[in-house]
Amino acid sequence: MSRPAPRDAPSFCEFCIEQPEGVSGHPGLAQQAHQLQGNGRSYVRLACAFCGTSWVRRRESAKTFEWLRLAD
Repeated sequence: MSRPAPRDAPSFCEFCIEQPEGVSGHPGLAQQAHQLQGNGRSYVRLACAFCGTSWVRRRESAKTFEWLRLAD
């Protein structure tokens, strides 16, 4: 018998389950610019329009990106 998932468990869309890749990630990702407090610098976060999952992207080489999911 399987246990039910906790109520606050994230629900990922099919694209986010597969994990974004490349420069654009997957369809439905929208960039959101945020300013870091105290130093005036900013960073870009990408949010999925389908499931709301937040991602950041880091360049590893000229053609390779690492995608990391942000905990909300």
